[in-house]
Amino acid sequence: MLIVAIISCNKVNQNVADSSVSHLSDSLSSISIGITPHKYTIVVMGSSTAFGYASTNWQDSSWVGRLRRHYQHNKSTDTAVIDIAVPGYTTYQEMPTGFVHPYNRPAPDTAHNASKAMLYKPDIVIINLPNNDVIKGYTNTEVLNNFKTLYQYFNRNWVRCFIATPQPRNDISTARKLELVAVKDSIQKLNFYSIDFWSPIATTNGTMNLRDQVRDLGKSDSCYHLNNCGHRLIYQQVANHDIWKGYTYIAKGQY
Repeated sequence: MLIVAIISCNKVNQNVADSSVSHLSDSLSSISIGITPHKYTIVVMGSSTAFGYASTNWQDSSWVGRLRRHYQHNKSTDTAVIDIAVPGYTTYQEMPTGFVHPYNRPAPDTAHNASKAMLYKPDIVIINLPNNDVIKGYTNTEVLNNFKTLYQYFNRNWVRCFIATPQPRNDISTARKLELVAVKDSIQKLNFYSIDFWSPIATTNGTMNLRDQVRDLGKSDSCYHLNNCGHRLIYQQVANHDIWKGYTYIAKGQY
């Protein structure tokens, strides 16, 4: 695949949407665009999972909220975690400003894209786009090309970039599920710079579905959104990945 050429459980309450939406202002309220008051900065980009949708409380239950809490409690690592994800987004909205998109594809969102992420002077960017591209019928070739562009963009700017694998959905055809698996397999060829979000939440019986334990059965979005258990499992994937391994610090503003 083209991307290889670049070498990367509690139940949901009824207030989930409101609490999730409020996290963006909370995430940025104490941080001005540019240099953060922390030595290190992680920016998370993506769609509903990175946004924390369907977790009961962003700060305590979403995978990004858990990651921030981890660094808040670990005083030896002075790290800010900034979340600029937007539910429903695809790779196209995440592309750097100036990217020329096909006429029938979304334009980059300058308030939440790669260029916006760079304004926070990140040390690390994590991209979590589970499956919206495939659901919208975008080809695997264009999706992987977009991931390649994002990965190269951050690397050119001396930013370590990790790409999370897709996540299963239960409401799509077998053909679409196989497309997701193909994207997953290609991203995993990035080795260290991929993070496996598929394995801990996927069934192992060949159905390529979300496990019942990681979704709120009976909810209208339970075929694709993760509950607290699901968010905890993928947080653990990030926490166990050692994203700082071999990292060389570059002082803010020097790149």
